[in-house]
Amino acid sequence: CIGNQCTCFDGWMGGDCSLRTCALGKAWADAAASPDEAHRPAECSNRGKCDRESGQCICDTGFTGKSCELTTCPNNCWERGRCVSMFYNARYKDPGYGTIYDYSTPWDAGRIFGCICDDGFHGFDCSLRDCNRGDDPMTTGQLDE
Repeated sequence: CIGNQCTCFDGWMGGDCSLRTCALGKAWADAAASPDEAHRPAECSNRGKCDRESGQCICDTGFTGKSCELTTCPNNCWERGRCVSMFYNARYKDPGYGTIYDYSTPWDAGRIFGCICDDGFHGFDCSLRDCNRGDDPMTTGQLDE
């Protein structure tokens, strides 16, 4: 410190430089600087609080990562599916139906995660069990559906 003015080393802040800073990440929500400029760097990506003693982000529910830059999969897919990014979902979409769009450049492509459920389960968090489908084997005289 020189006089009443301190210049803190990287990773430190405050009037006496005794407080730790936390990791920066692209902000999940902020005020846009211009029509094409948003998601500026923010401590804990604006989705957590900085523990000034440890310099670690304490992420809001549903967020994880060093700077709270990633979403979590709801209920960890109940261990009945895989947690994958939107980038992965777009890239490996079943090519049999619809258009496959390139989703590698949006700012959130590798940040938002969701569940791909194992066979026999469905729902946003794979919590629902599939029901049997098809013709009732107990009916007779009908065409198979």
